[in-house]
Amino acid sequence: MRGVKYNCSFQNRDGTETVMKDYKMVELLYKIEELLKKNYNINDRLSNQVIYNLQFRPNNVSRLLRLFVKVERA
Repeated sequence: MRGVKYNCSFQNRDGTETVMKDYKMVELLYKIEELLKKNYNINDRLSNQVIYNLQFRPNNVSRLLRLFVKVERA
């Protein structure tokens, strides 16, 4: 769906939370990958299916992502 924006919260390593508001899908994927690399040294390629699953089917997403990332539509 074009024009959809997402809000996301990311749990940093030091216990703080990074909140991202009104990000488009591509921007959000890039930012989450960057934060995973910076905070946890995890190199992972994410796709739009991962964002969808975080929203609607969290049991199908890896436990690590469920711990660190929460996504909802803006």
